[in-house]
Amino acid sequence: NAKAADGSTALMLASQEGRWEVVRALLDAKADVNAVAGGGRTALIQASQNGHPEVVRALLDAKAEVSAKRSDGATALIMASQKGHREVVQLLEQEGA
Repeated sequence: NAKAADGSTALMLASQEGRWEVVRALLDAKADVNAVAGGGRTALIQASQNGHPEVVRALLDAKAEVSAKRSDGATALIMASQKGHREVVQLLEQEGA
């Protein structure tokens, strides 16, 4: 679980970019799905704000914390809503966000 200078993990970066295959491989390798980087960012928040529903589903299936908050209080649901990612919003709401 190596981290970048800002605390981002490979899982966070792959999630942010929507790299589903990489996310799946990292989750299969037991990457920490709930790791937190600078500002309180998580892989789920990153995937949600960038509108990657297939990645969001994989993270949720791996037990990502749906109510995790960034340091400014924003959650994955808030970020997806602000960016207009309706499919991601629906996935998060189905998980109790």
